[in-house]
Amino acid sequence: MKWSLKTTVLTGCTLAITILATVSGLSYWNTIRLVETSQDLVEKHKVISEIQELIALIELIKNQQERYIVTADKNYFYGYQEKYILIQKQLDYIQKITQDNPSHQNRISILKSLIDDQINLIETSMNIRITDGLEPAFRFIQTGENQVVNEKISQLINQLQAEENQLLKQRTNATISTTKKIISAIIMSSILAVGLVSLAGFMLYQDVKKRRDIEEKLRTSEAQFSGIVDLAQDAIISFNQQQEIILFNRGAEHLFGYFAEEVIGQPFEMLLPPSYQKIYHQNITDFADSTKATHRTGKEWGEIEGFRKNGTEFPAEASISKLEVNHQQVFTVMLRDISHKKQAEKALEETNQKLSGWVGELERYNRDLKQISVMSDLLQACVTVEEAYQVITGSLKRLFPNTSGGVFMMNESRHLVEAVVIWENPESQRLFTAHECWALRRGKRHLVVDINTDLLCQHLTSASSFLPVEYACIPMMAQGEAIGILHLSSHRKGQLVQTHKALAETVAEHIALALGNLKLREKLQTQNIRDPLTGLFNRRYLEESLAREIYYAERKQKCLGIVMLDVDHFKKFNDNYGHEAGDLLLQELGNFLQSSIRKSDIACRYGGEEFLLMLPETNLETTQQRAEILREGVKTINLYYHRQPLERISISVGVAIFPEHGLTREAVVRAADTALYRAKNEGRDRVMIADETKQSE
Repeated sequence: MKWSLKTTVLTGCTLAITILATVSGLSYWNTIRLVETSQDLVEKHKVISEIQELIALIELIKNQQERYIVTADKNYFYGYQEKYILIQKQLDYIQKITQDNPSHQNRISILKSLIDDQINLIETSMNIRITDGLEPAFRFIQTGENQVVNEKISQLINQLQAEENQLLKQRTNATISTTKKIISAIIMSSILAVGLVSLAGFMLYQDVKKRRDIEEKLRTSEAQFSGIVDLAQDAIISFNQQQEIILFNRGAEHLFGYFAEEVIGQPFEMLLPPSYQKIYHQNITDFADSTKATHRTGKEWGEIEGFRKNGTEFPAEASISKLEVNHQQVFTVMLRDISHKKQAEKALEETNQKLSGWVGELERYNRDLKQISVMSDLLQACVTVEEAYQVITGSLKRLFPNTSGGVFMMNESRHLVEAVVIWENPESQRLFTAHECWALRRGKRHLVVDINTDLLCQHLTSASSFLPVEYACIPMMAQGEAIGILHLSSHRKGQLVQTHKALAETVAEHIALALGNLKLREKLQTQNIRDPLTGLFNRRYLEESLAREIYYAERKQKCLGIVMLDVDHFKKFNDNYGHEAGDLLLQELGNFLQSSIRKSDIACRYGGEEFLLMLPETNLETTQQRAEILREGVKTINLYYHRQPLERISISVGVAIFPEHGLTREAVVRAADTALYRAKNEGRDRVMIADETKQSE
């Protein structure tokens, strides 16, 4: 059976380790014994040393004894007592450190007793020296008892020292033997282990050589892969399971602004903004736990945000893959900057919004144009300004919803401005002077969007304590002159947007044009049907109206009263006071007649100083009464010319009734004229009724 390299190496290493472990165990056991032996040696040396010190103390006491006996110096007497105490302590200590040796314990006990005896003999010899002198004391020391005690002490100490020396020799021999065994075992195990390791090393060398070839090929492949990765325009970043970056290509360097050396080993989240890091941790955890090998960012992850070295953020598209290497997950992320794409999308969205807004504005503009067109058509069809005001009111409500306002027209004096159209009760005076409006002062639109900072018109500030949030006054121009203003106001911000401003100016132009045309038409019509001197209707209007009134009277079977009057002695009046005074007379007479008739009545200047009145649905008796009232009333007219009073006047009056005095307008007028002629012939200042003779056509 052929073993594999792995099995062979493992077996060899296992045997080497086993042998080394066994030898190590034995060496450890022998070392422990060696240590124990060494400790015994130290103890033996210590005991011997203490015994020698004890011998020295005993010899010192003997010396102190002899010196005292010879010299009788008390210092020697007291010195031996101190040494005695030391001897006792030394014996106690030797007894303590030799507790494991019973023979030593027995000898030390005997030695303590002998030393006590020796001390007693020394004290006796010293006392003899004190009492009897040197000779007796010296003879006492030489006695046999003192010698016997000293010999016994010496013998016991020698026994102790001899036994300790024998034990020391035995321990030394044991230590040497143990050391030799340890050295032999280490040498043999080392030789065996070196052999096994050398074998394993040789086999490993062969395997390493093969692996180097493989690694060289792998490095070549990795270099090719790194070149491809570095050439990639997108950022390619790899990080391990601990989120530490292990690959950072040139595309990533260009995108993030870091060099690879700066980020290798750093956490991947440093490339993400703080606001996105929590989402990233959750997403990477979910992806690591999933069975997917790759994943592209989308709805699951949302938009990836990158974080550059300079602190700026950028949007990115990302795809991530995972691979298991050496039992660890390695993640690779490919990032692409989509800032330009996002900007294009944003620009496209803004363009779409603008287009939608423009389409909405265009639709609204078309609706407004249609409404303005309808308003213009209706205004052109209006005969009077009152009709025009009704059309303007309805149109402005539809054109400017959520606003209030009005149309204000200047009077004939061009000093006062009066409201003629009002909707939703605007906060403005209904009558004010022209200089109270900035639009009329400047001749152009006056827009107020902030009542706290902008200049306000006086016709608003004096009208109410509640001011609108914003308002606009647009002057209405006709024939180069301002004839009034269009006023718009709102209590909500943003109602008067730019489109409304342009619309308001367009509407103001149409209204001004329509009202100007109506006023011009009325003026021309007035000039066509009214007498310029008296302000009464002229003869042309008389002929049209008389035919109409006769038609109505005939259809309703009612009467029509005709009153024709003439100023008495008018030629004489002109000759006396002049033609200007005569014109003044005719003007005052016209005013008097206009103020003295009903609204349904018609007063006309027939010609010269002659006047004709038509009284619809009035019988002869009433017509005659009205004529008499007029005749008497004329006499009350006070005339002044150049502050000088003029003479009072009188009138002659002829009365006729349709159909009693004529069936046609010519006939009935001729009947009234004939009656007037009769009044003048019969003395003037009177009323005459026409003959009751019906005239045919």
